[in-house]
Amino acid sequence: MLGRLSLVLSLVGVGLVVVFAVSRVLTDRFGWSQWVWWVPAVWWVVVVWWVWVVSRVIGWWSIHRGGRYGKKAVIRRVSLMGCVGVSVFVAFGEQRWHRVVWGDGLEDRAAAAVRVAHWNIAGAVVDEDAAIGLLNSLDVDVVLLSNARWDAQQGVLLDGLDVGGGDDGRVVKLAPVVKLGRAIVVSRLGVSAASMVYVRGDADDGEGMRSTGDLGWVCRVKIDGEDGRGLVVWLVDLPSEPTVHRGVMMDRVVEAVRNDLGQVRVFGEDGVMRFEANDGRLDAPGLIVGDFNTPRGSWSLGKFDVFGGGDGFADAFERVGYGFGRSWVPGVDGWWRKAAVGIAGWHIDLSLVGNGWEATGYGLFGEGLNGDEIGGAHRIQVVDLK
Repeated sequence: MLGRLSLVLSLVGVGLVVVFAVSRVLTDRFGWSQWVWWVPAVWWVVVVWWVWVVSRVIGWWSIHRGGRYGKKAVIRRVSLMGCVGVSVFVAFGEQRWHRVVWGDGLEDRAAAAVRVAHWNIAGAVVDEDAAIGLLNSLDVDVVLLSNARWDAQQGVLLDGLDVGGGDDGRVVKLAPVVKLGRAIVVSRLGVSAASMVYVRGDADDGEGMRSTGDLGWVCRVKIDGEDGRGLVVWLVDLPSEPTVHRGVMMDRVVEAVRNDLGQVRVFGEDGVMRFEANDGRLDAPGLIVGDFNTPRGSWSLGKFDVFGGGDGFADAFERVGYGFGRSWVPGVDGWWRKAAVGIAGWHIDLSLVGNGWEATGYGLFGEGLNGDEIGGAHRIQVVDLK
């Protein structure tokens, strides 16, 4: 009896490995597959090894009691190989731990033409002083803030950030602060143009999954580099509604941007803001950054490649980053829940680079086990571009 139970658990382990592999191939291509895709990779590693260990313990117990454990041992070997395969793939294929040898590139500040930081505050109560100290220590050129609270939080953050100075010889920004809806852009480089695109959804997304009326927004800004090379940045914030198929959601985003006929805010050297017709000056982003609410590597993110000038976009972490990739760590109660969430590695705050720009460094900052360093659930992501 125990031998059969051990065999069944081994088959379950093999099945879990197969489901894991399918989830990595399909990601969020289908409404049903995105639910499996969202299960954190580290959880898969823990579960498949737990099943294997329990299977082995029961098998050894069966032998100790005179049962037959060696029969159909090939299934157990396949289960073990599957566990090893999942672990190796997660460690080196997804988390890129082999790059720890040469680092994430952020230590070489001189190699970057522009350093951009993004933080989705998500309306949370945060430690503004800790966040300001962290952002200032990172020597960033551009800070992008999403969903800051409308109380004193915005003023405290903006007053404390020193990216707007010019005493270090860098070009002083033309627009000290650009606020559009729930987006805030602070840049020590010139911001010459900006616009906001709101994304609307339909009642039915075509796959039997409920959609929402608000599918987020895209704030588009053009930043004038010191070398005359302009960087167009799209700051996106997409909803966390899990019943919305991510492929459909990205289609709505692409459609909204393409059909945007709104006026563009233009900032002149005289400091005066003017409204001008949308002439395409914001249509070729070098960086699409923000809270996509879908994990890194998702099929749906490829929808943005139509704006990538033929070569598409590359995820900055995939190119130069490494680690668990925890950009969103929700606060939970209980030590075991905190441990589970702490290792989950939901990487949904992303940086997609294209249109002639290249990522030279990437990092996530400002989070203890559950966001207790700066507060809130989202970490600050920093990307170096050249």
